[in-house]
Amino acid sequence: MVAQSPTGPCAKIATVWPGLSSPRSTAPNPVESLLIPQAAVQRDQKGDFVLVVSSNGTVTQRHVTLGQQVAPDVVVEEGLQEGEAVIVEGLQKVRPGAQVEAVIASDAQE
Repeated sequence: MVAQSPTGPCAKIATVWPGLSSPRSTAPNPVESLLIPQAAVQRDQKGDFVLVVSSNGTVTQRHVTLGQQVAPDVVVEEGLQEGEAVIVEGLQKVRPGAQVEAVIASDAQE
């Protein structure tokens, strides 16, 4: 997905949809896990965070707890729910509180 500002595309979005999960090999029994692109993860003095796009198009910063890396993705153990949209590209152009319009990434590249 792509977040668009009033002046045009500014960031790609990946959505954690049902079925976008992977069994974790570290547990005795496979566990369903949320995966997001590693590119969506940023770090500040409080730890890892992602920029989430709400249903009304507002960007919020959310700290997350990460698990193992499943290249090129990473397991999110806490902080995100299935179906939430995260910005994965153009992060330097978006700030918490900004209004964006999320569209499917493949649509934005056409």
